[in-house]
Amino acid sequence: MSIPQVRRDGQLFSSKVARRAFVAFVACALLPVFALAILAFQQVTSQLQEQGERRLRQASKGVAHVLLNRLLAAEAALGEAGERGATPAGSLRRPLNAAMSTADDGSGTLLFGEMPRPALTAAQRATVAGGKTVLSVERDGTGRVLVFMSRAVGPVQPDRRVVHGLVDPVFLWRFDDDAAIPAETRLIVLDGTGRVLFSSLGSGQTPPESVTRRAAERVAGHFAWREYIATHWALFLQASMAVPKWTIVLSQPRADVLAPITAFTRIFVLVIVLTILTVLLLSVQQIRRSLTPLAQLKEGARRLAMGDLDTRVEVTTRDEFADVATAFNDMASQLGRQFHALALRREITAALNPTEPLEDFLEVSAGVLIRHLDLPLVGIWLVAGDHGVLELRASARADGLSDRPGPRIPITEGELDRIRTDGQPYVTNALLTDPQRDDPAWAATEGFVAFLAHPLIVEGRVLGIVGAFARRAFEATELSGRHGPVHRPEASG
Repeated sequence: MSIPQVRRDGQLFSSKVARRAFVAFVACALLPVFALAILAFQQVTSQLQEQGERRLRQASKGVAHVLLNRLLAAEAALGEAGERGATPAGSLRRPLNAAMSTADDGSGTLLFGEMPRPALTAAQRATVAGGKTVLSVERDGTGRVLVFMSRAVGPVQPDRRVVHGLVDPVFLWRFDDDAAIPAETRLIVLDGTGRVLFSSLGSGQTPPESVTRRAAERVAGHFAWREYIATHWALFLQASMAVPKWTIVLSQPRADVLAPITAFTRIFVLVIVLTILTVLLLSVQQIRRSLTPLAQLKEGARRLAMGDLDTRVEVTTRDEFADVATAFNDMASQLGRQFHALALRREITAALNPTEPLEDFLEVSAGVLIRHLDLPLVGIWLVAGDHGVLELRASARADGLSDRPGPRIPITEGELDRIRTDGQPYVTNALLTDPQRDDPAWAATEGFVAFLAHPLIVEGRVLGIVGAFARRAFEATELSGRHGPVHRPEASG
């Protein structure tokens, strides 16, 4: 398969038909491929994004469950600190960094660590007085989020003390070694109003406030921001810690979610390029294979129009073009025969002169037949005497030699009688194999294999025979124009 060459004028094909066929072929082949490619790419991308969103949604549920367990662990540690004044000895990861106890009179005592007193609202104090744990969030002067827990210790006791604890942010927010969050996933925790409580993203990477506010207002969902896709899940804390809810937001870079499509894209692009090249090469090759016989037919028609009646077209494609070429060659042959017949009649008519001897006219006529019918030997026999004996009156050879013996009619008397009676030509292609033929040895020496006898008819009477010898068998198409009798005016001689 060769790469198509572009012509000097910049066109791949010189034929308008070829260009239209090329455009149609390429369009029919490539448009479905491109449509399928776009659809497949969109489907794969959509599936990968949906799978990524499902993984993030499951992970956000897992993070919410872990956070709830950690808050419950911090609540248990707060209760123990209120009773004992400290966290359990030997704890490697304490839920609380500090704890303090306060009384109704406003006095407070640090149980361990250092922490400010949380500023509870009247509603929160009432909730604590009712025996429930209150989870509150404040920010210090640096903007750092402080998570407090407050609960009553011995609510039936007269002093009605309240113990407050500062939750350890490492204990609460660290998920580096937790399998709940997939790799390269970022965690954001929002409060009930959409403010950020924790973010594992760098500074300036927080989603827009409008996005976080909408996420905080819903129970679950997904959204996209910048180069991330994200899902959110609500952790309801109203019943256990008097907080409406926290919203868990997990974000993953879109490039990581769509990473499996990278290799697919490379392979897919390679397949598309190979498909395009294959379509182009095959279409050019096929069109050129179709144009070659078309060009041959066009050139043959041009030569035929210029008068070259011997032109022939050779097409070996074994398809309809070969049939057209055969029909063209038959037409050219038929036109050639008709042209030669007209030329033959014209030359014979021109040679006819009543003042000239008959033998001269017959010699000229035999030569004309040799020249126009491509025959090696022609003889003209006329009836002599009352007994109908045929005498050779003229002959002509294609090789121009005249010292050879004159031809004899190689047919039987019965066949001659039939010609005289019917006035129809006689032809045989078995000049050498038929034992009834006259002098087959002479015919074999000359290389003749076929013989045609055509009667000379004047006013309904057979006055003679024109005999033509051939070194090849006569074909039916050649004989189709020679079945009619040949007429000529009466001449003396």
